[in-house]
Amino acid sequence: MIDYDEGSPLCRAISATKMALSQADEAEFPFPPLGKAGRKTVRRADFEARMAENLGRIEGTLDEVLFGTGTP
Repeated sequence: MIDYDEGSPLCRAISATKMALSQADEAEFPFPPLGKAGRKTVRRADFEARMAENLGRIEGTLDEVLFGTGTP
């Protein structure tokens, strides 16, 4: 990915998929450099579940930092 400068196109594909999911229950994730593996259907429910896990970890980390620094 890095050798072929595909980072920005990947970010754009992810962003476009997230935007499409805000208006539909499913969206296509198209990333041609990966061939067939780069075309997936993403369901909003799956995306939201994954994000909930990530947000939970972020929240836990913030709580630890705030507690460790004595910040109310």
